Amino acid sequence: MYYENCARLAPEMGWTASLCSVDRARGFVALHQGDSQHARTYFNNALQTARDKNWNDARILCLAGFAALYAVGAEPAVAARFFAAAGALMAANRVQVSPVDQLEIDYFLTLCRAQCDPHVFEQAWAVGRTMTLEQTEVCALELAS
Repeated sequence: MYYENCARLAPEMGWTASLCSVDRARGFVALHQGDSQHARTYFNNALQTARDKNWNDARILCLAGFAALYAVGAEPAVAARFFAAAGALMAANRVQVSPVDQLEIDYFLTLCRAQCDPHVFEQAWAVGRTMTLEQTEVCALELAS
């Protein structure tokens, strides 16, 4: 209920940045509730808002949401690639990750590792670390459609 109220109030108050964060949080909540379809919509909305405003930090954090989506969707190699890209981009851009976002990332990364053959994980991780923000976003949006 909290996030729904925030999502309703943010546009009225002109808090576009908050709406991006709220959609990302709603995506993680949906994943924990087993609702991948809504999670995909929330992460997609958050990424589109961040792209429209050219908020690189938010764009990068959204990629971690897509990684979590693919970890839950039993696509651990895709998830590993997204987690690696997001991590490399966070480090390169010195993105401040909130404790709540970090908990979500850690939880879903652990899930991803548990599902993936170690060799496949390392290969996907190596590919992800070389991806640019734009490449990763295109891939996320293609997979989300």
